[in-house]
Amino acid sequence: MALQAFQNYIQVMELVDTPSLKAFEDVVVDRQVAGFDLSFCGDYFITNQKSQSEAWMNERAEELKNEVRSMFQNVSTDVLQTMNLIDTIQLLGLDYHFTEEIDRALDHLKDIRERVVECYCWSMVIRHEPSCSRARLISTKLLMLITVLDDIYDSYSTLEESLLLTDAIQRHIWKILTQHYITECKWRDDNYVPKLEEHMRVSIKSVGYVWFYCSFLTGMEEAVATKDAFEWFASFPKIVEACAIIVRITNDITSKEREQKREHVASTVDCYMKEYGTSKDVACEKLLGFVEDAWKTINEELLNATGLSREVIKLSLHSSRSTELIYKHVDAFTEPNTTMKENIFSLLVHPIPI
Repeated sequence: MALQAFQNYIQVMELVDTPSLKAFEDVVVDRQVAGFDLSFCGDYFITNQKSQSEAWMNERAEELKNEVRSMFQNVSTDVLQTMNLIDTIQLLGLDYHFTEEIDRALDHLKDIRERVVECYCWSMVIRHEPSCSRARLISTKLLMLITVLDDIYDSYSTLEESLLLTDAIQRHIWKILTQHYITECKWRDDNYVPKLEEHMRVSIKSVGYVWFYCSFLTGMEEAVATKDAFEWFASFPKIVEACAIIVRITNDITSKEREQKREHVASTVDCYMKEYGTSKDVACEKLLGFVEDAWKTINEELLNATGLSREVIKLSLHSSRSTELIYKHVDAFTEPNTTMKENIFSLLVHPIPI
């Protein structure tokens, strides 16, 4: 009985709450007409029958996937073509079909250092302020690109492959950098150990300092990243040269033992040892004297007026300081499981105790 009473109540309420249609019969509504176009598909997908069976489509999909797998085999010995293939597959959103092939291809690229986090950490040490976030992102990408290029020329490619890569690089600024790489490749293949001065003319440019810091400058505010600032960096002034000397020599000293294990272009340590007939320890000590002289140059140049924003000059100072973090005792950039790992966790993972 209770249920029947409740149902009757609902029906009554519906009648009460529902307006009479007669109330709207005499109402004239001036409606806006949007005039939307009809669907170009029409009823095609409703009336059209499948032109091919599902089994045929699955078979065709497998054929196409096998064609792509064969592409991995065809480019397996070419780093650039392999990376272009992977990049294209990912851009098309098809990488989930080829996870095993991509993983195997990337495993073959062990001669290239994967140092994205380390690159960001390096940029963060140079300028940590929130306002420099964009500059850090841009410079991180550029530093990683320089690292890949350096490893291809230095470790992976033959001289002939390096020449082909250089020809393929069209941007003028990159042509300048890769020409220095080519010079070092020729020295390596000819077992040529140049005089220290000749070596430094090339190697302080091939270290990529100017390119890295121009990219950093690109991400800074317009008042800092002026045309004059870029031209100043590109002119390789004394303070920039001094910073490049510090990076080059400290890098060579800390990576000397590791690079002796494979064929490698002569370092500044090798050049000094041959030119002056000294031991490795003596050569390193003398070269560190050049580092001290470079620091003196930096300090002197910091006192000279350039007409540029102090932020531009400070980039050189901070970059030289960051070298102490990267190359103080070991090549922490190449061997990240050393001090670099500790620094990354301190800066990016573990909270600062208060």
